[in-house]
Amino acid sequence: MCLIAPLILILAGCAPAPPPPAPAAGPLPEVVARFETPPARLVTALERLCTTPAQRITRPAAGVIECRMLLGPEATAGAILRYDGTVERLPESVVRLRVTEDAQGYLLASAAYLEVPRAAGDVLRVVFPDPAMDRRMARVLENLGGTLQ
Repeated sequence: MCLIAPLILILAGCAPAPPPPAPAAGPLPEVVARFETPPARLVTALERLCTTPAQRITRPAAGVIECRMLLGPEATAGAILRYDGTVERLPESVVRLRVTEDAQGYLLASAAYLEVPRAAGDVLRVVFPDPAMDRRMARVLENLGGTLQ
């Protein structure tokens, strides 16, 4: 149960107003922690919290789980207009967990971003830099037994 409250805060985005967003030009910024055993509790918590009608779980690749959330009408319209989006596929807020295994155990990388399908056919990922949110996620990972990388 100790995990649920911090994760709800992360997913709900209860944070001060972030700096202006920037399109992600390379790899997404991630909070990364190493675990000795698979961090299944965090993956399970994400699955349990991502259950409203405006949310869905996806698994786009092995070891990757995402909670994708539709935005409210005003935020959706704003993202479409600002980033040349399309109404055929709506922008989504994404919380992504990526787990990889190596010789020392497991690495869990967490990223949060806005994904905007664009009229040109590509997809733009927009990052909202938020050090406070990164610190909260780091605490969650440490509380689950991870060592920050």
